[in-house]
Amino acid sequence: MNQPCEVCGASTIEWRIDDASVLRRCPECDHLTRCLPESLAHARDGEYGEGAGGTTRIELTYRRLKGAMPELRPGSRVLEVGCGPEATLAKRMVKGGLDVVGLDPNVDSEQLSDHLRLVHGGLGHEFDAELEAQHVGEFNAATAIHVLEHIPDLVDSLTSLRALLQDRAPLYAITPAGDSRLLKRFGSAWWMLEDPTHVRFFSATSLRLVLKRVGFSEVILRRPILDSMSTDAATLIRYRRPRRRPLGVLDQTSTKAITLATLPASLAWRGARPRWRPVLEVVAR
Repeated sequence: MNQPCEVCGASTIEWRIDDASVLRRCPECDHLTRCLPESLAHARDGEYGEGAGGTTRIELTYRRLKGAMPELRPGSRVLEVGCGPEATLAKRMVKGGLDVVGLDPNVDSEQLSDHLRLVHGGLGHEFDAELEAQHVGEFNAATAIHVLEHIPDLVDSLTSLRALLQDRAPLYAITPAGDSRLLKRFGSAWWMLEDPTHVRFFSATSLRLVLKRVGFSEVILRRPILDSMSTDAATLIRYRRPRRRPLGVLDQTSTKAITLATLPASLAWRGARPRWRPVLEVVAR
């Protein structure tokens, strides 16, 4: 069946990553999409939560996004897309003096403080049209940390997000790298496939293309070394012991021990080979 790429419109092709899983790949921009029945990849029961070590991860993410968006000042209005029910990154941004709205379909709308409001909803067709109209051009910045791989309608959602930002206001996002050599080497065992709600994986090319398509004029991409450090060990465990884990491999005590034991080697490997790093980091204006 001819299925056009959601980013560039070219005809996609089947890419059998191993005997257990098939993804659809765009030969023009290397964008990947996933139909879960064709790529179960020993998926767990639900999307990944914050888990152990969340506080450290949130602090590192906060420092990275502050460094990537130096224009943020105390009082800047920030939209935190996919804030989650606990809104931990949003709370950290408020602690840093930012005025934050957290947006997520899994939260109840409530006022937590003078500088943090949670909004129930997503982007695109999931966003309340009246509320969206009220916020057009309102925000000084937006963040989407491990969100773009989940949203159902990519272009419409990013178009809605761009409309909520002021002119030249930055979007900071982190998303799994579909062009990582980890996927080619480990196939279904790649940890990013364990989440059943991951419906797409960007290449550096496709991420840049789609952001330009929705109106961002400047796109800066990086492959960070430190993000998702536990996923290297998780991928190895899934590769050596392929089986379904309802709560996911990161829930296992052994994964935490193996992560610590292999951390020096993982850092050295990532430092020497950027294409093995599992995520893309982007700042778009």
